[in-house]
Amino acid sequence: MPSIPKPKHCGQNWLDMAPVQGGRICGQCEKKIVDFSKSSWAEIESLQKQHDQSLCGMYHPKQLEHWGKEVPKSGNFILKAAAITGLAVSLATTTYGQNTTDSLIIEGMVFDSETGEQLPFAQVRLINNQLQTVTDIDGNFKLVLNNISSAPMPDVLEVIYLDYPNKKLVFSDLKHLDQTQTDAHLKNGKLEIDLSSESEITAFYVHMPTRKERMKRKIRSWFGK
Repeated sequence: MPSIPKPKHCGQNWLDMAPVQGGRICGQCEKKIVDFSKSSWAEIESLQKQHDQSLCGMYHPKQLEHWGKEVPKSGNFILKAAAITGLAVSLATTTYGQNTTDSLIIEGMVFDSETGEQLPFAQVRLINNQLQTVTDIDGNFKLVLNNISSAPMPDVLEVIYLDYPNKKLVFSDLKHLDQTQTDAHLKNGKLEIDLSSESEITAFYVHMPTRKERMKRKIRSWFGK
């Protein structure tokens, strides 16, 4: 088993971020995203341990595929899709409903799967839209977002509760939650957030741009787009 948890993909675009020494600044959370793409596993492990495994980073697909060990040195290595594991927010079910054509309702429940306890009075908030609520006595919550067409996108749903590690779930598009989360499953019309599962994972990674994506961005910049 790897000595540090594998990060979760957050969906932000590396090319949209402002460059700084050693990485870039995420425009959503304002954290530094470290460029680990040319680092050895020993270097990644050492730096992450120095920061309590909380550093977000940009990794090469091979690093993610061989998480926990050095990438094999092979010129003929065929890239495989990187497995997405370990989510800061364990998403069991998700859905949304609309009261009007320009409003969004996100309902859910916060619980501890280890004890089966539903957690009351947990703080639940959409960070970028500055919307928050608390769970009721049964651990249920409801967030009503008006003017969805002009709402900030993407957004992060964060859950804060007593001595549990904070849970964060990144949504690239709140209007299509079921389409933007690869580990989302539609069931019973509610978002279930397990505060006990995978609680050690606090870091995220961003997709490493391909040569084609970098070239497209450069060409657009030439034409002022």
